[in-house]
Amino acid sequence: GITFTLGADLDMSGIDYVPIGATVAFQGSLDGQGHTISNLQVNGNYQYCGLFGRVNASTTNPVVIKDFIMENTNIQSEADYAYIGSVVGYAYSGVSFEDITLKQTALTGGDGASDIGGIVGYYYTAANGCSMNGCTVDGLKIASPSGALGGLAGEMSIATADDAYVNVSDCHVSNAEIGTSTEEAGGLFGEFGGSTRDLAHSILENCTMTATTINSVYRGGTGTLGSVYTIGGLVGSFSGGYAKVDSCRVEADIIVEATAEESGSYAGVGGIAGNANRTVQFNGCSFVGSIQSAVQNVGGILGATNTMGAQVVNNC
Repeated sequence: GITFTLGADLDMSGIDYVPIGATVAFQGSLDGQGHTISNLQVNGNYQYCGLFGRVNASTTNPVVIKDFIMENTNIQSEADYAYIGSVVGYAYSGVSFEDITLKQTALTGGDGASDIGGIVGYYYTAANGCSMNGCTVDGLKIASPSGALGGLAGEMSIATADDAYVNVSDCHVSNAEIGTSTEEAGGLFGEFGGSTRDLAHSILENCTMTATTINSVYRGGTGTLGSVYTIGGLVGSFSGGYAKVDSCRVEADIIVEATAEESGSYAGVGGIAGNANRTVQFNGCSFVGSIQSAVQNVGGILGATNTMGAQVVNNC
């Protein structure tokens, strides 16, 4: 693929912007060279919504998006199911993000479910793997009635290929408000699907989430709500596979307005993670803040788990 570079700052004020890749996926890389993209606004019914709507990579065409600042970004979509991120709505098959800074960002979903993240809405890695390194999000507001919501990514999913991997390191979210989700919400990731191979192929390390409020409001209803209602300071739900969390810190207030009867027996609220399926290892992590919740499973590090794997907590 082609690498595009920014040669100057971009002020997007007054531009009726259509996301690049809204209908046909973008397959190139972007090097921002430290420049700033300001005042981007996107409004409409786009399913893939951001600076880039959908970006596709592959084992023969790795994609890297890096080294720029976005400030005063406002993106909203009324699509029935939307993928919304400041940088990319839907990143497929091994897109890497490096040294990206977001300042003052508002992301809003419509009446349907949405995967919404500060950097990327939905993040999928295939056999070539991917990474997110050195990214900073400061001053973020996310609102959606349901879906997976996170300060970095709404949902992260890893392919079943043996050499698929993800590494998230030195990323920081601060001064964020993440709210009105009835499914998964986390300071960094709403939902994080781990590696099918081992802990070494799915790592979060040296990341922080500070000065942030996560407010999940129960909207009523019946059915499967209890099985997906997970809220965490770092990750809402580790939904499967293996994952290792090293030296991460959360300073947050987590407010869940559902009762135990409303949310169900599988709901979880945790200072680091709301829920963990399979095997997740927490090493040297800390939570400082408050949790206001009446759901059944609440913990300072981990809210809920199941019997599919062994959860390990070391020096937390």
